[in-house]
Amino acid sequence: MNDQNDDNLPAKQGAVNFFGKRKQIRKTVAQLGKTTHPGADATGEMTNVRLNEILAADPAVSELLRRHAGHWTFRYSTVLTYIMTDDRKGIDRMRIMSKISDDPREIGRVSPHRLLKANCHEALDARFCYEDDDSLWAAFIHPLSTLTEQELRSGLKQVTHLAREYPRSLSSLDIVFRGTGPEDY
Repeated sequence: MNDQNDDNLPAKQGAVNFFGKRKQIRKTVAQLGKTTHPGADATGEMTNVRLNEILAADPAVSELLRRHAGHWTFRYSTVLTYIMTDDRKGIDRMRIMSKISDDPREIGRVSPHRLLKANCHEALDARFCYEDDDSLWAAFIHPLSTLTEQELRSGLKQVTHLAREYPRSLSSLDIVFRGTGPEDY
């Protein structure tokens, strides 16, 4: 049956005319689909403005060193942390990063192969990564528009935990997923 004509169909005597309510039902469903999540602006999306508000209100954020559109540098629980965003259409990314080390001796204490395994089993949503200068970093990457305040806070905690605890621990939180090989147990 053609939906465009459903609204014009006559209802049978005594029957409820659901077809006459179709436009209203569609509008209600569309509004429900736009329910905002914590940390979202009125459109339901995380923005640089909202992200800035969350950081400004977070007691773990101290020593705001730099802030301009799409870039923040600050200490989060004593760890130097960077947030970079790109809210252009088609890109929509947010990245939290903390440098672990640029000292080859410190970095070399854990093999790149072991870091890749940690990314799968221990680092959870945060990741170990190398920059162009071969420095080792912890990073959390997420689409900006769908980021919730809870995900932002979790990403900050995981990244700073990786940076602070390397190489003693390769876990971003107290939760660890084990691999399937005997060397993982």
